[in-house]
Amino acid sequence: MNPRKHKILLLYQLFIALIALISILLLLFDCAHAINLSQSPYVWIDRGIWAILVIDYFTRLALSKDKLRFFKDNIWDLLSIIPTNSIFTLFRFARVARVFHILRVLRLFRLVGLTVRLKRFFHTDGLIYYLYLSCGILFIASGMYSISEGVSFSTAFWWALTTVSTVGYGDVSPTTLWGRIAAVLLMVVGVSIIGLLTSTITTYFEPTNPHEVTKKEIAKLHAENKQLHQELMEIKQLLKDQQHHDTK
Repeated sequence: MNPRKHKILLLYQLFIALIALISILLLLFDCAHAINLSQSPYVWIDRGIWAILVIDYFTRLALSKDKLRFFKDNIWDLLSIIPTNSIFTLFRFARVARVFHILRVLRLFRLVGLTVRLKRFFHTDGLIYYLYLSCGILFIASGMYSISEGVSFSTAFWWALTTVSTVGYGDVSPTTLWGRIAAVLLMVVGVSIIGLLTSTITTYFEPTNPHEVTKKEIAKLHAENKQLHQELMEIKQLLKDQQHHDTK
C-alpha cells in the first residue's frame, strides 16, 4: 500500500473511532438523564452515526475475501449496529471495541505484559467467576426492574449500576415488589464484590517471603521425622518383646 492510501485509510479509521466514541458518550449521557436520545437533535446524530457504522460494516464484509473469518473477527461491530430500542440498547456499548481496535490498545497491553497480569489478577480467589455471576445477576435485575417498574432498559440498567456500586443516587428507586427484590439482589452482589475485590487485591499484592516458606517446610519435615522416629521405636520395642518371648 502506497503512503497516500495508507494515510487515507488511517484517517478513515480515526473517523470511525471518533463517531463510535461519540455514540458511547451519547448513550452514557442518556442513561444519566442529561440528554434525551429520543428528541432532536440527539436522535438525528445517533441515527446518522448508526447509518455510517452500518455502511462501514457491510462494505468491509463485501470486500472481505474470507466472509466467515470476517464475521468471527468483527462480531462486536455487528452487535454495535443492532437497532437501539429496548434491551438492544446495551449492545451499543460494543462500539467502544472499534475505538480499542483502531488505537491498538490491546496490542499495547500485550507488549507491556498487562494481559498476563490481568489474567492472573482476575483468577485470584476465583474473582473472574464471581464477576461472571454478578454480570448475569445485573442483567436479570435490570430486566426485572424494567418490566416491573415500566421503565426503559437503559434507565433500569443505570439504576442497577448505581445500586450494585453502592452509590445509589436516588434519582430512580423501586416501588413494586419485584423491583425491590431486584434491589436486594443487587445490594448483596455489590457488598460481596467490594469484599471479594479487597481480598483479591490483598492476596495478589501480598509478597511471598521465601524464608517463611522454607521455615514451614523445615517444620513439616521435623514433624514427619519425629513421627517416623516414634514408629521406629515402637517397631524396635515389638522386636525386642518378640525376641524375649522366643528365648523363653
